[in-house]
Order: sequence, then C-alpha cells, then structure tokens
Amino acid sequence: MPQLRVLPELSVLHILAGGTSVLVKGIPVVATPVGAVPDLVVPGRTGWLVPTIEALGHALADAVATGRGMAAECVAAARPYGWDAIVDRILAEYRLAEAAA
Repeated sequence: MPQLRVLPELSVLHILAGGTSVLVKGIPVVATPVGAVPDLVVPGRTGWLVPTIEALGHALADAVATGRGMAAECVAAARPYGWDAIVDRILAEYRLAEAAA
C-alpha cells in the first residue's frame, strides 16, 4: 500500500527560528515583522507580514489563495541562511584569520 504524505502549504511564525526551515522547502510563511523576519519574508513573494493579530485572518485567506506560486522564491530567500552558505562563510573567515596569523 503506498504511503500518503501530507505537506504543509503555509506556515505561521511567531519567531524567526522556524522560518528558514519551511522556506527552504518552498513553503511561504505568515509572520509578524519583528527582528530579522522582514529580511526573509517579502510580502507577496515569500509570504506575508502582519502587523497585528487582527490582520492574521486576511493574510491567511490571501495565503490559501496565492501561496502555492511562491515556492521558488521561498527557497531562494532561505538559501543564504542554509547550512551550505553558512559553512562557506565560516570557512572563509577561518581562512582569513589563518592567513593573517
């Protein structure tokens, strides 16, 4: 019997911690514009920013209607925060420090 796997189509964030893990899978997010969240969540491209809890309902309705078309931009927005990019930046810093020593 084949296994059925259900994937989320939208993630609602209250902090940035889970943002990159869902964006890298092509899942847009609805979040409040705090901290570094606006760096990742670009309204209409990688998700929606809601200023208040009252605005959440409208954003969710919009997300259900249009969120599926954002997968590629979500993945691209998360790429600079993925482990491959982070490891490359850390190694580059180590090489600079080693060369300066």
